Amino acid sequence: MRRSVTVFPKLTDKEVSAIVETRKQYARTFNMSAECLINNSSTSKRFLHKVQYEKIKEECPSLPTGLIQCARDVAVEAVKTWNVKKTKLKQKHPKKAERMKRPSMKERCTMRYDVRTVTLRGSQLTFSTCDRRIRTIISIPAVYTSSHPFRSWKNASSGDQVYGLVDVITGVSVQSQRKA
Repeated sequence: MRRSVTVFPKLTDKEVSAIVETRKQYARTFNMSAECLINNSSTSKRFLHKVQYEKIKEECPSLPTGLIQCARDVAVEAVKTWNVKKTKLKQKHPKKAERMKRPSMKERCTMRYDVRTVTLRGSQLTFSTCDRRIRTIISIPAVYTSSHPFRSWKNASSGDQVYGLVDVITGVSVQSQRKA
């Protein structure tokens, strides 16, 4: 059984502004990647890396490589989903399919972090931003730790992707895995 808890780390104004800048660059990376994939009729991460990586590093030089990879992966998934939906819609409503909106991400986006860009060791949470790696101590409310021991808490993950940091400004989601 999985259980999610949102915790609110104490962040300084400088750390919050670093997160905001990271979000802007992450969204820009996603949008550049999605546009490249659509224009080249591709859904390959390898192709995207060869074509776009240097351009992205020029436009967003302070964005960590791990976050560039995360944004690229999210863009590939979004374009694949968009292609499937557009193909299904084209069969029923060809005109609607042509007007279908391309995948894009706003600056106030949710960023995907993975094992390269976020760690949770005990109660210390660290994650990458454009400025530097932010370290903060989080505390999981007692109501959750009494029924789910803290040592069993992990980053929320699916395969090798970590979704633990859902929205750093409003809170951090941490999940517990327990045998039901």
